[in-house]
Order: sequence, then C-alpha cells, then structure tokens
Amino acid sequence: MSETISEGIINCLIVTNSSEANVQLTRIHEHLFAREYLSHSLSTNTQIVDRVGDPTVASVWRRQTFSAAVESRSPEMSQVILLENMPGLTKLLAPVGGITQSPSISILESAYEFSRMLHSSNSSSGGSADAFYRAFVPELGSTLYPRQIELVKRCLRSERGETDRVGATIFPGLVKITRGPVTPGRQNAENVQTVVRRAQVICECAMDQTGGSMANAPDGVNGYNNGYPG
Repeated sequence: MSETISEGIINCLIVTNSSEANVQLTRIHEHLFAREYLSHSLSTNTQIVDRVGDPTVASVWRRQTFSAAVESRSPEMSQVILLENMPGLTKLLAPVGGITQSPSISILESAYEFSRMLHSSNSSSGGSADAFYRAFVPELGSTLYPRQIELVKRCLRSERGETDRVGATIFPGLVKITRGPVTPGRQNAENVQTVVRRAQVICECAMDQTGGSMANAPDGVNGYNNGYPG
C-alpha cells in the first residue's frame, strides 16, 4: 500500500479521472521543471532570468493545474491505481461487492487529499526557485538509515549497533526536489533531493517477532516520534 500511495498517487500528478491524462500531465510538469533551469543557465539577460525564475514556470503551472483538479477520484480511477500497483493482493482481498468496496479505497482517498495539498502549495524556496515533493519507499531488506527512516517500533538490535533491516513500510517518506546552483559553462543543474519527512517503517526483527525488537512493548515505550530530520 505504501508503494501504491507513493508511485500511484503522490509521484503521479492525479488531476483528472483519466490515468492516461494524468501520466501526460506528470510528463509536462517534468519537462517544465527541467526547461526552466535550462533557461536559467543559458540566459545572460537579467530580465529574462527574472521572468523565468520568479515566479517559476513549473511552480505556477502546477498550482494552477491543481486548482482545477478533481476533488475526489472516481471509483474506477481508484480501481485502476490498485490494480496497477498491487494487482495480486487487490484481487485476493477484494470483497464481494468488488474492488471499489475495498477498505483500501478510503486509504487512497486520504492519500489523494495529502497529495493535492503537497502539489498545490506555494514553493517553500521564497519564490526564487521551484521546489516540489516526491515520495519514496525504502527497499525491503535495506539498511536502516536514520536520516531516511523512522522506526514505529523500537528495535533493540539497532540500538545495540547490530545490523537490522527494513521489514515493512507503514507510510512513505518525502523528499523536496530543487535544483542546485548553475555554474558558469554548464547548461543545467542537478536535482537536489532533501528528505523532509522520513518513511515510517518496521524492522525485520519486529516482523518475525524475534528477540531483537520491542514490538510488544507497552505504549509509550515502543513508539518513535522524532519528527523531521535535522
């Protein structure tokens, strides 16, 4: 479900109830974002740079597009997202009334509201550069990197300095995408990804209930509420 929220909703601009149209709109945004900074690097005229960069084309386009976005996805659109991202599990867990009656639909609705809030907000870069958000889900079995993940169950193995790995992701993390400064002679700048919200995960030892975790510890002991990384 975390992969579905990340790739099916947050990282694909859900503006209409057509999956094909949404894919095209996502590509348009990527093109505008890349072209905007190419214009920065190639232009030597201050006025041209100001018109391109303040306010930025991609940021304005994104906000205006989401101001006209559908307020809620159609049941058919939800079904497409679920079948594209978790087909086997969706068909297995679908209730008698069909996929659109699945409890997963309410989770997608909340994720869509969250996505609209992210993509329709003003740039946090003071208007001097565009910034937008993408979600990420740590790979299962990957190392527990403190700056990328937040444990929702305390892991004694990790606290002892022993190796432990990602067992499951409860909610995706978020990175803010900006562009680095353009240096003389370069035609473009690399994207800069800054983690602004860590992914909420459970370690492997908590999943298999072995001795390294505190998955069954009393409330107030097992929860990590560290907020955003510094």
